[in-house]
Amino acid sequence: MAKKATKKLVRREYTKEDEKILRAHSKAQTPLEKIAKEMKRTGGSLRQKAIKLGIPLGHRRRKAKKVATAKTAKVAKTVKKAKVVKAKTVKTKTVKAKAVKAKKAKK
Repeated sequence: MAKKATKKLVRREYTKEDEKILRAHSKAQTPLEKIAKEMKRTGGSLRQKAIKLGIPLGHRRRKAKKVATAKTAKVAKTVKKAKVVKAKTVKTKTVKAKAVKAKKAKK
């Protein structure tokens, strides 16, 4: 059986127009697969160029935000518990301090 001919990869330089398009997609949070199809480049190539330009690419921010909010909810609960415990200790300290003052006043 004969081997199937593979496409030869041709390297293309990024033009200023390509960079503008990449920046626009980054701002619009377009998924990497869509950008790759539109620009006819590989996802790895696009990511490497985005890193060189210093822009985020290949967004999954919506899912990440959901995870982050779950974590912040746990953190908020622990902070709230800590505040309640702190408030209780402060109240007991003030009650004790008032009791000590009352005893001193009686003497």
